[in-house]
Amino acid sequence: MKKVKLTVLLVVMCFLGMNAQKLRFGVEGGNVNTTMESNFAGFIESEISSGYFIGFFADYTLNCSFKIRPELSFVQASNDGISSNFILLPVMLKYYPNEKFY
Repeated sequence: MKKVKLTVLLVVMCFLGMNAQKLRFGVEGGNVNTTMESNFAGFIESEISSGYFIGFFADYTLNCSFKIRPELSFVQASNDGISSNFILLPVMLKYYPNEKFY
């Protein structure tokens, strides 16, 4: 198990070292609308909440066709005075077939 972890760490470090100039950071924020639905004993109830999100992202270029973009966002949504707070950690893989396809 330790050998697998060490191998993965070395591969990741090689990618970071080769493309260190292709790393961008940023801040994002905006409006969020959520729907929560619960089903209990045959009764279905749903609520729609709205709120905001704010977060940070890193855009890392793997090669000319692939990019990876991890994000960390804080989300707050409220409905009728009840608020929900949660953290999102999505990781997106972007693929560009050619340079004119933006």
